[in-house]
Amino acid sequence: MPLPESVTQIFKRKQKSYKMVLILSLIEELRAFHQERVSYDHVKQRFLNYFIAEQDSGNRVDLPPGRELWSDAPKSQLKDIINSPVNALSHILFVNSEDNTIGFHSQIQRQLGEEELSQLE
Repeated sequence: MPLPESVTQIFKRKQKSYKMVLILSLIEELRAFHQERVSYDHVKQRFLNYFIAEQDSGNRVDLPPGRELWSDAPKSQLKDIINSPVNALSHILFVNSEDNTIGFHSQIQRQLGEEELSQLE
């Protein structure tokens, strides 16, 4: 089954907003817990861990503003960094501030099975 149109368009515009890493982090967390909504803090940690691991492996990554290492980025800065892709993807993602969860909007979630999540990855 092809990906929903709203999902296939999310990476059309290149921007330095970390959208791809956010989506990968979210997919990993969704798979780990087999739920439609997962802890936003856990997704943020996966996001940060991705950049730390890539940097530790010697791969070139966008640096956090004003820092040379991702491992030096304070939690408050991480929140600001991740808000950009969350806002850019608000048409397919939601964040529930009451219970601190994140997930795909229900109409998108219904269209994303394991095959579609693999395509998205």
